[in-house]
Order: sequence, then C-alpha cells, then structure tokens
Amino acid sequence: MHTVIISNGPSANLYDTQVDYDVRIGVNWTVEKWPCDWWVFNDAVTFTRHRALGQPNLLTRRSAMPVLSANSRWATYRGDKLVADDTIKIPWPRRGPAHRVGRTAEWCTYSGLTAIGLAWWLGSNEITIFGMDMSGELDHVGKYEDHRKESRWKRERKSYDALTYWLARHKHVVIHRVTMSGTQEIKAR
Repeated sequence: MHTVIISNGPSANLYDTQVDYDVRIGVNWTVEKWPCDWWVFNDAVTFTRHRALGQPNLLTRRSAMPVLSANSRWATYRGDKLVADDTIKIPWPRRGPAHRVGRTAEWCTYSGLTAIGLAWWLGSNEITIFGMDMSGELDHVGKYEDHRKESRWKRERKSYDALTYWLARHKHVVIHRVTMSGTQEIKAR
C-alpha cells in the first residue's frame, strides 16, 4: 500500500493530485486545501480553527481530548476518530535513538511524525511525504509561524530520522520525503 502524507511545509505545494495513492493523510490545516482520507493533528486548536474538505477520519493525541470532547463539531463528526497514544504502538527499544518523552513516544510529539506512524499502522509499505521540509519559518500557504524555528526543526529531524530508520530497517517501509531541494529516499539496505 502506498500512502501520501501532506504536511505543512512549503513543499506540500509539490503534491500532485493526479497521482493515485491508496491512502491520503493530511497534517494540520493542509486538509483545507487537499482532500484526504485521514486528518492528523496533535493540538485541539487545529480542529477548532480549521475545516477539512469532506469528512476524513481523524487521528489526534490523548492530550487534545478534553478540549475536543467539549466541542460540538467533534461530537457530530462522522469520520472515525482515533487517539494515537492509545491506538498505534510502535515497539521501539527503551534506549538508543528511539527514546520516550514523558508518557508519549517521541514519534507522537509532532503531527507530521504522528502521520508517519499512522501510515505504518494502516499497513503502508511505501510512504511519500510532501511538506515535511523541517526548515524555515513559512508554512505551505506562505504564512509565518513563530514556532517554526531551527531549534524545533533540529528536535523534529532527530525524531524523524529515528522513526524513518526504524520503519525502513525493521519494517521494510520505503519512504520518499519530497522537499523544495529534492527527494530523499529511505529504505532498508
């Protein structure tokens, strides 16, 4: 199964809607521009501020549930709703690059990485990612975001490298990350 993930970075605009992927996962507010099968967001405010095209299934984190449970739109939402911390178990070792942050695995700290975990959990053996540039301060619509700083990208790249290495080496998933400067392919050697 080949899954596409559309995340928030500028390279999201390189996504070709004419390519027929088996599953389309939108991260945060990219679902306002591109229809997706799944909508992944870790912060409740994303759901309350944005509207997805159609009714994609939802994946979020347990920490967002108190706010979402009180939201009337959440209560009437027709798609499947899953909580990443409770549903997707990535059996990383307790030591090494795949470490835990509090009670949540590091892969579940950022919405884009949560989307990668979802793609694996759904059974993908190939994942193509757009918009996961992990650099710069502008999102895919050119909007400045103050949390998009190099210190954040450094942490996210470390977690991304650990997750994608594990998926390639131990689960034989091929990952293509498309950025403005080219495509990086990660696969088992």
